[in-house]
This record gives sequence, structure tokens and C-alpha cells, in this order.
Amino acid sequence: MADNQFLEGLDVHCVFPVSEGLKAFILNYQERYKIRSISFTNAFQPS
Repeated sequence: MADNQFLEGLDVHCVFPVSEGLKAFILNYQERYKIRSISFTNAFQPS
């Protein structure tokens, strides 16, 4: 991730499908960039 200070204090929603590994990687940056919350879409998961 690039320097994303503009995300500080915001709720972020990831709209593309990600693997568990990528999800963990993104969540690792939550504290570093002071993101309030990160959620992930489930629109592409099988029912």
C-alpha cells in the first residue's frame, strides 16, 4: 500500500474478492494507517 494517510479515521470497504492471505495483509495495515474499520465484500462468494 502506498502512503494512505487520507484513510485515517475512515471506514474502508474492499469491493473486490480477496484471498485469506491478502485479507490478512490488508488488515495488517489497519493499525499502521489508523483506519477505523475494514470490511470485505461477500458478493462473489458461492452461496
